[in-house]
Amino acid sequence: MNSKRRYFQIACLASISVLLGACSSSGELKTDTTPKVVAKSAPVVVAQKDNINKLFAKKAPAVVAKKVVKATPKIRPVIVAKAKPVARKAYVKPKTYVKPKAYVPPKPIVVAVHKVPTSKVYSRPVAKPVVKPKVVVHRPAAPAKWVKPVVVAQRVAPKRPVYVQPKAARVQQASYRPPAQVQRPVVTSKRYSQSRLTGDFASNYQAQAFIVMMSSRHGFNPSYTTGVLSKAKATAWLKRQAYSDANPKPKTKKSRPSNWSNYQKRFITSRHINAGTAFYNKYRRSLQRASAQYGVPEEYILGIMGVETIYGGNVGTDKAIDALATMSFMNSRRGTYFASELEAYLLMTRRTGLDPLQPKASWAGALGLPQFMPSNIKKYGVDYDGDGAVNLWTPHDAIGSIANYLSKHGWRRGEIAAIPARRTGGSGYSSLNSGFKYKHSLSTLARKGLKPSYPGVSGQVHMVKLRTNAGNEYWVGGNNFYVITRYNHSSFYAMAVHQLAQEIKKRVKPSSVRMPTVIEASRDKDLLLQAAHVLL
Repeated sequence: MNSKRRYFQIACLASISVLLGACSSSGELKTDTTPKVVAKSAPVVVAQKDNINKLFAKKAPAVVAKKVVKATPKIRPVIVAKAKPVARKAYVKPKTYVKPKAYVPPKPIVVAVHKVPTSKVYSRPVAKPVVKPKVVVHRPAAPAKWVKPVVVAQRVAPKRPVYVQPKAARVQQASYRPPAQVQRPVVTSKRYSQSRLTGDFASNYQAQAFIVMMSSRHGFNPSYTTGVLSKAKATAWLKRQAYSDANPKPKTKKSRPSNWSNYQKRFITSRHINAGTAFYNKYRRSLQRASAQYGVPEEYILGIMGVETIYGGNVGTDKAIDALATMSFMNSRRGTYFASELEAYLLMTRRTGLDPLQPKASWAGALGLPQFMPSNIKKYGVDYDGDGAVNLWTPHDAIGSIANYLSKHGWRRGEIAAIPARRTGGSGYSSLNSGFKYKHSLSTLARKGLKPSYPGVSGQVHMVKLRTNAGNEYWVGGNNFYVITRYNHSSFYAMAVHQLAQEIKKRVKPSSVRMPTVIEASRDKDLLLQAAHVLL
């Protein structure tokens, strides 16, 4: 084992010496491609041994024959590529999904092209092919299966005799049908006393001034007046009425004129006529006595009472103290007028002993069946039933008070309020002013082409123009027509009272209804139709 190692070392040294010798002789190593044969291997080994001994002994370079040693090829060093570090990508947070916007096509560019006018060339119309509609055959649906209904046995109640109310006797005359009972305030001894004003008018300086005025002028106890006004309420409805009354809408040329047909439907109804007829039959004696005393026909008294309250069926829904207090202290335009009416109302309640919080009235404070304002009760109210007090919630006092009111304002006996007008030719009457504010003579109307259908008015008259759905109607209003407008300043109101009075008169006094004669009717078609309507 040691000998083998020694021989291996010797071989290595020999190869080193050969290399050194080759380098010293030529300066470079040359590869010899031709094969060379070594003669003997043993002497080489001996020579190598001698050279080794000399090398180690004298440290001289060994000389090796070129022909003996084979040239070794040049060995290039193996270059091992360094491993490149793996590049790692940094973590990127994924982006949130954003919905792409909808595609909006661009607007087309419109280029105006000037068309050169060309002459029309006649061409025969091309006949369009006739397309026959397809015939669709609808097959009937299969009938549904019949399901037998389930019969549930019901409990049969025992038969009992049923009360059948007997039929009421047929009456030709209509019955009086206002609400169940007319609201009539009664005398009470209830007193109100309060030291400080509270309620809806607590901070109203006008209410405070009114309390002081009633105390200084009429001797009212301030605590009593304060207690009454503290109980008064300014409702939302009354506030709206006070505001609309204080701020009326101005009339303009574009304003739509009032329509008589719509107004007539509210008051000339079967309910008004039937209730008026029944009221006449019930209070005939009082009506006839008032007509004879004051000269006002019964039908006009009924006409006013029917238009105002339907003969006591609608005397108002608001308390009189609420309405008058709200209109007095919250109406900037007519507050002074309503304050005087509130003053008259409190005086009336003290005089008659009524509870001031009990009576009902309209939104303006009108009272009773005839809807008198409180100041008119003392002027025109009449105790017609002789009980010692004027109570406009009783029919007798209401009848006498209405007749007295019309008489005091100039009612003429024997004259009718309005007469239908007939056209005699021409249209000059259309230029005249119409309404109760304008007066004309009968000769002027005749000259303009308008005459009353029959006699019944005298002196200065009024031309009344009513706009209806079918056209314009013309009437001639006399002095009594103007007197009715003193009750309510409106031509429509006066005409409604007149027409309702005439309808009631046809029921209660059919023989005294004024009908045009045959000669008068033959001249005018409207009169002929009117006569036929009355006869039928």
